[in-house]
Amino acid sequence: MLTQLKSVVSRHADTLVEDMLGMAAITLLFVVLLHLPILL
Repeated sequence: MLTQLKSVVSRHADTLVEDMLGMAAITLLFVVLLHLPILL
């Protein structure tokens, strides 16, 4: 049971990290697009 719980937790942690990375990438892209006209 403990090993099963560990695998579930690690799987959720992986998806959480992926979600956070995805959100960070989208936010970064959004910020860059917003500041692009100012920089040019």
